[in-house]
Amino acid sequence: MSPSRPILRLFVINWALGILLGCAFATATLVFDVSGIGSLIARSDMAIAAVLLLYVGFSVTCGGVVCASAVMRMARDDDHPASGAVECAEPVPVRVGARR
Repeated sequence: MSPSRPILRLFVINWALGILLGCAFATATLVFDVSGIGSLIARSDMAIAAVLLLYVGFSVTCGGVVCASAVMRMARDDDHPASGAVECAEPVPVRVGARR
């Protein structure tokens, strides 16, 4: 990665951190046997596929969330309005004649 692409570096670093966080959540889910999922996988004949799906699902989800939150926290340029603000034109008085 070249230093001329800071947005790419931001994406990759935050996605990698999210993947690590997802792997930690998946490991905690198996170790603490949340809702009996660890014991269910241990008794299954498809344990490897189940663990793989669990880790991939957590990794992709957490990676996307961390990366998206990093993008949303990026600094803005000063020429843009604050979040939620709407740019409006200045009101101009207009003469309107009454109908009879």
